[in-house]
Order: sequence, then structure tokens, then C-alpha cells
Amino acid sequence: MLAFNIFKRWRYSYNAFFQHHPVLKWMLRSAFLLIVTSFVLAEILVLSRFSEEDDVTVDAHYIIILGSGLKGAELTDTLRMRLDEGLSYWQQHRDRKIIVSGGQGKDEDVPEAVAMRDYLLQQGIPENAILLERRSTSTYENLLFSKQVIDQDGYHAEHDAAVIVTSNYHMYRACWIGKQLGYDPVYARTSKVPWKDLPYNMLREYPALIKALLMTS
Repeated sequence: MLAFNIFKRWRYSYNAFFQHHPVLKWMLRSAFLLIVTSFVLAEILVLSRFSEEDDVTVDAHYIIILGSGLKGAELTDTLRMRLDEGLSYWQQHRDRKIIVSGGQGKDEDVPEAVAMRDYLLQQGIPENAILLERRSTSTYENLLFSKQVIDQDGYHAEHDAAVIVTSNYHMYRACWIGKQLGYDPVYARTSKVPWKDLPYNMLREYPALIKALLMTS
């Protein structure tokens, strides 16, 4: 009963406030509608590249595997899945070079690229097939600095083409940024993520995608 009375008082105060401020009420409703609409559109874009497996990539001499965080020096499940996808693709295209991309976060004992390289070496990939990009702290920097690695390495044809390997929820944003940075064309190989992690990652991708679209447009 007490809760009901509190609710009635709150509702009365709410209605009274907005009766005196109709413009503010309209602005809040418009902002809410804008957020909901943009969220739905962003998730549609994310889902549009949720399962990419480009196989015809004759002009792409590099496979860029994007980092996804470490637990100390250990790979997360999401990062291991990305590496396994990149490994599987490389085994079908052994003339390509792999760029492992990721810097060192505050709670990480080593740069992500180092841990990623060590994992791939354990799987039998020769060391001369792996290039490290160990400075990046964001997806934008992943691809920007990886492009610099490609340019310095010089093992490519006339186009700056690359196969980007990342998680399904992350692929649209990664490919968008890649196109803005001049990758021509951008190929994609998506990896899955543990189901328990997918809802959180899908929600987190909304503000990250909005930021990427605004930053590179």
C-alpha cells in the first residue's frame, strides 16, 4: 500500500511538472525515440555482416587478426576463436602473411599481439609468416597501424587488400573502418563468440559503432 501511494504521488508530480514544461516533454520523447531507432538500425548493420566468409581473395596477401583482450597473459575465449578462424584460413592460403594486432592494456601482462603470435606458433605456423602490430588500443588503431605494417613489409600487389578476421558482432565496424582507411578491398572472415558473451557484446557495439561512424565520416 505504501509503495502504491508513493507511485501515485510520483505520477502526480511527473504529470504536473510536464504540464508546465511541454517543450521539455517533447524533447525527451524525441530523444528517446531517436536512441531506440538508432539502436535498432545499428544492430541491423551489425547483423548484416554477422557471417562473412570471403573465399575469393586472390589479391589479399595479408590476414589481419584483431585483438580482443587478455586475462593477464592468457587468451580470452573470444580471442582464441578469432585466432582459430585465422589459422583455419591461413592453412588454406599458406602464401599469405598473418598480422596479429593488439597492444597492451592496463590489466594485461604482455601486448595482445605477442600472446597471439605465441599461440599461432604453438599451432605450427612458421614465425616468418607472422607480423606483429603491438601498439594499438582500439579497432581504428588496429587497422591503421596494421596498414603501416603492410606498407613497411611490402609483400603485396598493387592493392592494399586484406582479410580481416574478427568476431561476428565486430565485423561490420571493422570493415567500415578498414574502408575508410583505404583497404581496397576489405575481405572478411568472422569468428563466433561464446553465447554467454554475445548479448553484452551486441549492446556494447552500439555506442562503439556510432562513434566509429561519426569519427570516420
